Amino acid sequence: MLFEPNGYHVLIITRSDMPKFASGNRATGTADENKSVVLGSVVYFGTYQVNEADGTYTVQVDGTTFPNWLGTLQKRNYSISGDELTMASGAASAGGSIVSIWHRVK
Repeated sequence: MLFEPNGYHVLIITRSDMPKFASGNRATGTADENKSVVLGSVVYFGTYQVNEADGTYTVQVDGTTFPNWLGTLQKRNYSISGDELTMASGAASAGGSIVSIWHRVK
């Protein structure tokens, strides 16, 4: 996850244990291989704004692997402690809510 000082944001999450495509070609993946990729990854990017007063940031989604979010505003709660960012969302792309903890790269 990157927050650039110029107001751009990108989040990329992929499972480390996704199986490889047997054909070696993602355009010829099986239904199960394609499902594994969809369920094992999410990407979105766009511009962001932080509201320190209420501990939230909002991303205007300009591109995503989850088409339902394209063009939407995604609001996330956050807290920062040292080099650790905790992010919470009540509207995860797979349903429900999610809390994730991120550590700043030195």
